[in-house]
Amino acid sequence: MSEIQQLPANAQQMVAAFVGMLDDDKEASKAPDYTAPEANAYEFQSGSIVELLKRLKTEFVDKQAQCEKEEMNSKHAHEMLVQELTDSQENADSDISSKTVLKQEKHESSAFVKTQFTSTTAVK
Repeated sequence: MSEIQQLPANAQQMVAAFVGMLDDDKEASKAPDYTAPEANAYEFQSGSIVELLKRLKTEFVDKQAQCEKEEMNSKHAHEMLVQELTDSQENADSDISSKTVLKQEKHESSAFVKTQFTSTTAVK
């Protein structure tokens, strides 16, 4: 039928293709031992990247803990220094006030001794 001249060229090609398909089906039914090729299984290829990210996360957590510990130690040292300076200032203020009182007492005592000296010298 595909060779009949009365059919248009498109129809002849369609008939030939259809007949060819029927022939392929007959050949396929004759060879039952034919099996389709087995597809390769998908292999996960990002394992090294995942392991790298896990390792980096572990390193980050360790580094973060270390930095927090260093910050706490630094903060504690700062607080201790501030406390020491505050105590030192309070002690200095206390020393200044006590020495000012002592100076005033010695100045008064010196004035008294000078007046006694002048009166003793005058009596002599």
